[in-house]
Amino acid sequence: MIMRLHLFVAACTCLSVGLLSSCKKQVNEEQSESALLSTMSSSSNCRVVGLGQLIPDNNGSTIWKNILLKWYDNSGKLKNVKFHLDWFGTYSSFGDDLNLDYGEVIYAGDEIKVKEVFTGIEILRIKLDVMNRPVTTWYYNPNTTSGYGWPVDTSYYYYDVSNRLETLVQHKTSIGSPNPPLILTWKFIYDPVGNLVLIKLGENPYGGFEFRYDYSNLNKGMATLNLFTAPTKMLEFMDLLKFEQHHQLREVIWYIPSGSIVAHWTYNNITRDSEGKVLTYALPPTPYKQFIAWDCGASQMIQSKNPTQEEFMKLIRP
Repeated sequence: MIMRLHLFVAACTCLSVGLLSSCKKQVNEEQSESALLSTMSSSSNCRVVGLGQLIPDNNGSTIWKNILLKWYDNSGKLKNVKFHLDWFGTYSSFGDDLNLDYGEVIYAGDEIKVKEVFTGIEILRIKLDVMNRPVTTWYYNPNTTSGYGWPVDTSYYYYDVSNRLETLVQHKTSIGSPNPPLILTWKFIYDPVGNLVLIKLGENPYGGFEFRYDYSNLNKGMATLNLFTAPTKMLEFMDLLKFEQHHQLREVIWYIPSGSIVAHWTYNNITRDSEGKVLTYALPPTPYKQFIAWDCGASQMIQSKNPTQEEFMKLIRP
C-alpha cells in the first residue's frame, strides 16, 4: 500500500527520470485536448444545485436522501444551503459529520457567514482576501451527529502563484474540550496539467488523500461525496474554494500516516448529458446511486427545503 502511493505521487509529478519524456508528451497532448474541448464546449450558464442519493432498503424499496442543496436569490447570489454528509459517503447509521438542515448565507464586507435558520447558530464564518479567496474559516457545528467529525475547526488557507490552494493549517477540537486544539498542516500537490492529486499531511510521505482521474474525459461539473474537512466541503460547494480537477475524478482514497486506507470513494458508471455534464454515478461496491441536479436558467429552482425525489429529478437534465 505504501509503495503504491509513493509510486503514484512520483508518476503524477513526473519526478521519475524513466517517465519524464513520456510524461511531457502526455501533458502536451492533454493540454491541447483541453484547449480544444474548452473552445467547443457549450456556453450555457449552468450550475450544480444539488446532490441526492437513492439507497435500497431491506424491504426491496428505496430511500431518498438530499445530501447537498443550494438556493440562489433573484439576482443569482447564493442565499441558502443544506448539507447532510458523512465520512463514508453513504447513508451511514453513525449519523452525519457535516449536518446543516437549512442555512442562510449572509454577506458582510470581506466576510461571509452561514447561519442555521432554525436555531440562529452561526455554523461557518469565512474571511476573504482582496481576491475574494478564503483565508480563514471558523467552523462550529453542534449538530454533528457522528463521532468521526470535528465540530470545531479554525483553518488558514494559503495559495501559490497560480492561485491554487497550496497549504491549509487546520486547528480542530471537540465542543467543550479542555484540551488544546489538534493542529494539522496539509500540503496540496498537483499533476503537470493542474489536477489535485494529493493532499499530504505535513512532511509525512503517506498520510493524506489521493485523487485519481480518468484522463480521457474532461471535468464538466460533478458534485462529489468525498469529505476532506467539513468547512472545506462547504466552501467547495459554495463555489468559494476550488479543488482543481480538470479531468473526470475517478477515485479518492484516504490514508492514515501508516499507509492504511481509512475510506475509499469511487465514481463509476457515470452518465452525462449531451454537453458532458455529469448526471448520475454509482458508488461501488454498495448499491447506492447519486443524482446531480443542475440549474441552467430555464426551469424553476428547487422550491422546498427538503425536496422529494420527484422534485429533485426535475433538475436532472437528460
